[in-house]
Amino acid sequence: SGYNNAVKAVAGSLAGLVDLELMPIRPWLNPPRPGARAFGGLTVRTSPFGTIRRFLREGLVRSAQYNVRGIDRIKYSWQYALNSEAISRVLADRKYDIVHVHGMSFEVLPVYNECMRAGIPMVGTAHGSNYFDPNIRLYFDRELERDLAIELAKGKNAITVVSTAVRDRYLSEFGIDPERVYTVRNGVDLPPARDEPRRREARGRLGIPQDRPIMLTVGSLIKRKNQREVIAALPSIRMELNPLYVIVGDGPNRDELESLVMDLDLVDD
Repeated sequence: SGYNNAVKAVAGSLAGLVDLELMPIRPWLNPPRPGARAFGGLTVRTSPFGTIRRFLREGLVRSAQYNVRGIDRIKYSWQYALNSEAISRVLADRKYDIVHVHGMSFEVLPVYNECMRAGIPMVGTAHGSNYFDPNIRLYFDRELERDLAIELAKGKNAITVVSTAVRDRYLSEFGIDPERVYTVRNGVDLPPARDEPRRREARGRLGIPQDRPIMLTVGSLIKRKNQREVIAALPSIRMELNPLYVIVGDGPNRDELESLVMDLDLVDD
């Protein structure tokens, strides 16, 4: 995925500076990943079932606390138990100075909890915010994000977010100390100048006018990515800018987005 590739790139740049390890979201299941020194496939079979049962009880309590329902409660409670058990052993064995966790969801809740128990400082990165968008469908209660952010703002931890807008909302809605929240924007290093011959050749090959603005979205076609909002805004800027909106990706919302393009008469000839 894009996150995996980004993490591998960061790991490669840091590998010569710090002692770095990458942990998959399910350390008891996933195979090792390339980049820096990665590990995975940590078995839980050698652990006493009583340990798993203890974490399973905690997972059930947490899933009830954050409104995980039905079969999801069983599924994620077991996942919580297995993750917690494996992570607690990893933390005890590796003696980390700091742990960086991506996301604030039920999947990574065991990592936060076990690091807090072990007293290990953390950096939690929010790639967006589920708390402020009721249109996003989640299997857990969005209050989890708020609770994690408030808890992370304590002690020696820090929070990074991908935009000023998310940071402002964390500060205003969650009452977090501004010195605990840092904005680290997503981005790539661009070359100092565009390769104009290649650009003109590519546009010619694709039949795109040389002077037409292009808007590009790369991502899964899911509700959370919200390509629908961009498509819905195109008629209001079509006469003035006439941009070509290119979406690279696939997913369950493809038919819905294609229907919206047809309904708004946005199909290029």
